[in-house]
Amino acid sequence: MEYKVNDTKLVASAFIFLANQIWRGDYDMKHTQTALSRTMNITAYDNKLLVGCLRILTDGYFFGTITELLVLPEYQKQGVGANMAYFNYQDKSVFYEEYGQGEPLIFLHGNTASSKMSELLMPLYEENFRCILIDFLGNGQSDRVESFTPDMWHDEALQTVALTEHLQCGKASLIGTSGGAWAAVNAALERPDLFHVVIADSFDGRTLNEDFSTNLLSERKMAKEDIQSREFYEWCQGADWEKVVDLDTEALLKCAEEKRPLFHKPLKELKTPILFMGSREDESCRNNIEEEYREMASMLSESSIYLFPKGGHPSLFSNAEEAATLIKNFISQHIN
Repeated sequence: MEYKVNDTKLVASAFIFLANQIWRGDYDMKHTQTALSRTMNITAYDNKLLVGCLRILTDGYFFGTITELLVLPEYQKQGVGANMAYFNYQDKSVFYEEYGQGEPLIFLHGNTASSKMSELLMPLYEENFRCILIDFLGNGQSDRVESFTPDMWHDEALQTVALTEHLQCGKASLIGTSGGAWAAVNAALERPDLFHVVIADSFDGRTLNEDFSTNLLSERKMAKEDIQSREFYEWCQGADWEKVVDLDTEALLKCAEEKRPLFHKPLKELKTPILFMGSREDESCRNNIEEEYREMASMLSESSIYLFPKGGHPSLFSNAEEAATLIKNFISQHIN
């Protein structure tokens, strides 16, 4: 199997052939090529046959990376080497899956997303790491909840701690992207003894933007009316995606309205080495992201910043190959 991250040579004819194996339709070649040029495409080939494609869009607001995943049914059944399991958290079952071997590396997804977001990135990591992908409670294949707490990024941090203890793997490294970045930082603040390093990717830092609630409501309304957004949500969450998205929206609005602290302990208490990562072109993050990252870094004894000059939200995906190299080097620097 050959994987290509940001496959700029993907042609409409190959994509339409793949699409017709899953959703038959009368696809226009020219319009398809135009659509492909507007997305970052992660592709999988078997002997030059396109068997899978993950398309990534930026919604222009917060958290909402819009993706479309097409995989030939016979390749879906192969499982691509994943080991899937559950652990118990507050009397509910939380899903996780594993890829590869080596130093444990836990991937934390953003709001309204799930572990599926990271699955096609695994070829970039599984040769070097034991990769663990979690579905936070209420998302993906984990048990559902009646509501999300407005302090969800703290609760997700506690789930991350519970997962690490369940795995009995010693110290792990954390990659949190978008909303998952807050969960990663909070987990390291809660239990620094469990984590080697934190990679906090594509997030706003210590506070939410002043127009956060307005932008969130607008983005979620548009997303529900957009077929690709709806497909993304269903791919991540399943048939009950709309309820999951609504509960997430309610919790985020309450968090913003009540000005809840995004870190449950002072950031200056973080002792775990951290890499703040993002993209200068990311319209989903605050405009002054570099300034915010620098101010946070100034509080900490071991921190680094890297902003990619190009790419959308989140940079872990839009700059996938470069990000993987950067992350491998950062982890190696602090473990060896």
